[in-house]
Amino acid sequence: MKLRSQFILLDIFTGFAAIAATAALVIFASHINLLTGPGREMISVRERLEAAVDHGAERAELESILEESKSLKLLLEDSDFRLLASNFPEAARLASGEPAEIARNFGEFFMNRIGGGTEEYYLVAIQLTPGGFYSSFITSTAPFVVLFLAILLLLPFLASFRLNRTLKAIKSLQLATERVAAGDLEYSPIMEGPEEIVSLAHSFDAMRLALRDESDRRARFLMSISHDLKTPLASVRGYVEALRDGHAEDSGRQEHYLSIIDQKSMLLESRIRELVNFASLSTSDWQLTLRPVRLREFFSGIAEAFREEASVFGRIFAATINIPDDVTAMMDEQLFTRTLENLFSNSLKFTHDGGRIELDCYTLEGFTDIAFSDDGPGIADADKPYIFEAFYRGDKTRTTQGMGLGLAIAKSITEAHGFSISVRDTQGPGTVIVIRIPHCQG
Repeated sequence: MKLRSQFILLDIFTGFAAIAATAALVIFASHINLLTGPGREMISVRERLEAAVDHGAERAELESILEESKSLKLLLEDSDFRLLASNFPEAARLASGEPAEIARNFGEFFMNRIGGGTEEYYLVAIQLTPGGFYSSFITSTAPFVVLFLAILLLLPFLASFRLNRTLKAIKSLQLATERVAAGDLEYSPIMEGPEEIVSLAHSFDAMRLALRDESDRRARFLMSISHDLKTPLASVRGYVEALRDGHAEDSGRQEHYLSIIDQKSMLLESRIRELVNFASLSTSDWQLTLRPVRLREFFSGIAEAFREEASVFGRIFAATINIPDDVTAMMDEQLFTRTLENLFSNSLKFTHDGGRIELDCYTLEGFTDIAFSDDGPGIADADKPYIFEAFYRGDKTRTTQGMGLGLAIAKSITEAHGFSISVRDTQGPGTVIVIRIPHCQG
């Protein structure tokens, strides 16, 4: 059932309940009589009569006490139910003051004994008038009952008003979800309504903006990748056509053309492989194979392999591994090695001959930090917040070469292990990438 229908039913139920309660109160009040007990005026009259009887007052004095009551119809009888005094003329039609006679002539009444011993009297209240002795409870609580009933009737209308605001905000959010699902990433929901709905709308809008940014990055990436693949392909086609048309007559030129074609083909293969690797990490099909790994032994092996490769490319590689022998971490060695290889490949790409690449490993309380640094041109401050995003390519020298997926792949693998990766600010040129690895517990 919709919220609006539920509140309409609540309005109807509350209205009927309030009407029934009001009717019950009116009927009960209309039937209140002296049997509910004396009010303040009745008590006052009785006390004065008792005092008068105690000192032997005459009938005239008793009648004067009764006459002072303007809102009660009172009778004073002796112990044999003989009428002694009254304060209203209708009492004259009573043949006697017996209860049956009083009830026959006046209906309901209240009788209260006065005095004791040899002199007993009965004070009889025949009828209540508006100023009489309604139950003190009813008279004191009636305003509150009326106020409660008014609030009871008003609350559903206030709730309905608030519900309308909520439903309007929900409908706006529903429309926004439909528009975004249809591909309209520019539509923003209305930020109105209850605090919870506004908070939800802000969260939805944050998601919409993230989707829009992701869509923009994908579009830029597709344009960039098409250019990156088209350029070597065009070069290959050009050299193939040159060979086919006989522009390379001597064997030396032919060999040169074939060498260029081979280089461009290898470049295409490398870029396609990078795309495949990233795509495989972006799905839920791949799984980590984690096991405890001694970090000192692992990074020592990595450092030795990088040192040999750096010398081939004319770079200087230095490693500092300050990790105790018994420190271990849960790791997929093969997959995490790809992360380090990506970082090393970036450093090779962006340093010149004789450039320096360093791997510093040091253990702190409960984790080990791995700092990969080089003395290349560095990363622009404006690009640093985005370098690990999958489809981001900066405008500076450091980020424009290659496919721009190396750091995204490194981030995916690192975070899948439960590690963290970040770029550290440096003084001057160069880049420092830091990976934090939690140790095995126990």
